[in-house]
Amino acid sequence: MTPLQKQVLTHVEYCIKHANQRLNKRLQIPTVNFNQRGKIAGTAHLQKWELRFNPILLAENPDAFLNEVVAHEVAHLVVFKLFGRVRPHGREWQLIMTEVFNVTPKTTHNFNVSSVAGTRYIYLCPCSEYPLTIRRHNKVKRAKLAITAVNANNHYSLRLTLNNNVDAQSSINRDQIALLTCPKDNYQ
Repeated sequence: MTPLQKQVLTHVEYCIKHANQRLNKRLQIPTVNFNQRGKIAGTAHLQKWELRFNPILLAENPDAFLNEVVAHEVAHLVVFKLFGRVRPHGREWQLIMTEVFNVTPKTTHNFNVSSVAGTRYIYLCPCSEYPLTIRRHNKVKRAKLAITAVNANNHYSLRLTLNNNVDAQSSINRDQIALLTCPKDNYQ
């Protein structure tokens, strides 16, 4: 365990003790792991009473982690114990963040994630290229996902369709796939 990870453990303990004191509770210290992957800074696993933190983003953003991310994830656990299942970043969570931890409630981080961004597979049409995540690429390879171009007002956009005819278009983010400007209907 790195010294920075030890600091995170210490801060988790501090947050739980502080919440216990402010709320007159006896919350236990959660299990803490540093095995979160991808672009996510941390996650709270409510039923397991466990926190997972991204060791790469921690190393690259130590101050923000200690000042924001740890309290953010601990607040999820505290809210779960106090209120049960509620909206993840709802009023209860915002209340715990501001009133107990005195941290501005932000639902997402703004860390540079270029070092943890996954591999992109480039799909080409005659005039452009489109990066797909490894998950989408593997679905295309296994013929579980069809990719077509859809024309809307002379702009083509990508449409991903699961082969069981369930449309997955709404799950496409602009940062994952750019607009298709080629008049071709299909590409590979």
